[in-house]
Amino acid sequence: MNNLDKLKEFEEINELLELYEPFLTSSQIDIMHQYYHFNLSLAEIKENKNISRAAIDDCIKKSIQKLIDCENKLHLKTKKHQLEELILKVKENPNMENIEQLERMIKNGI
Repeated sequence: MNNLDKLKEFEEINELLELYEPFLTSSQIDIMHQYYHFNLSLAEIKENKNISRAAIDDCIKKSIQKLIDCENKLHLKTKKHQLEELILKVKENPNMENIEQLERMIKNGI
């Protein structure tokens, strides 16, 4: 995996983490923050948590899967992106059609 792919993955996971963090356990949140927010290596997290690298790797994989499952069920990230796109559209062209579309989206719970 090249650096651009790795950066994109980190951005994606951080966005999912921001939206679905409450669905993770406190231990999962701690490890995910250390890895994805603070960019610590598995070895550094191992020292901080005093658990094996395999356990940390397993926790990260399970946490990512839980975040993906949440997005597949709730679609908050997708809806957030749609709303952001529509807001930009309204800013660029504040016509009634765009404003009404934005109102419908908000009224329908995004």
